[in-house]
Amino acid sequence: MHCACLNLDAYTFTPVLGACSSLPGPERGKQVHGLMIKTGSDTGTVSKTALMDMYSKFGFLNESVKVFEEMEFKNVVTWNTLLSSFLRHGLAKEAFGVFEAMRRERVEVSEFTLTAVLKACASLKAFEQGKQVHSWAVVLGWDMVVLGTALIDFYSVVGCISDAMKVFYSFDGRVDDVMRNSLISGCFRNRKYEEAFSIISTIRLNVVALTSALSACSENSDLWMGKQFHWSSWVS
Repeated sequence: MHCACLNLDAYTFTPVLGACSSLPGPERGKQVHGLMIKTGSDTGTVSKTALMDMYSKFGFLNESVKVFEEMEFKNVVTWNTLLSSFLRHGLAKEAFGVFEAMRRERVEVSEFTLTAVLKACASLKAFEQGKQVHSWAVVLGWDMVVLGTALIDFYSVVGCISDAMKVFYSFDGRVDDVMRNSLISGCFRNRKYEEAFSIISTIRLNVVALTSALSACSENSDLWMGKQFHWSSWVS
């Protein structure tokens, strides 16, 4: 397309940057960025957000932040991309700081925002902040099914497995395998084995549930229970 000398604009570069993010190295993405600058197509919010994501996925967090700071207009997707970039690099505190900045700037958050923030709270073991996010989501009427797995993960990680179970059972059966796997893992992590096996008895055991449960047993140094679960997986 470039060789054919067609008119290139931000709408052209956005999917190209997405494709570059899937490549094994950043070289093509950097070339595309250079072409964007050359053609004056590096000013759009959508294309620059894609550029942020591309740099972040290849480990160039500073470049991603730089692109964000240079943007004149930022929408919620742009902010979410910055938040997820910090999380991707294990910087939960900085990710939570992005959320606080969004609130100061009165950015209208999305379910993706709250899901990412709950992940940050889980990483920081920040119970009070995560609880506030949960309460805020309820008050604002967000779709709790969308946030379900993130809430279950959060409460499980901070040791409040009873709250995780309340979230799970509040959906009255409107749960998927991802939620079930999350709660099974959480129950094993918090040594609630009876509850874990109760959930397992209602489903067809899958690889994710098996792996996460065995991983939780490993974290707890609980060899006996790990063997019991492994045995039950063969029986089922």
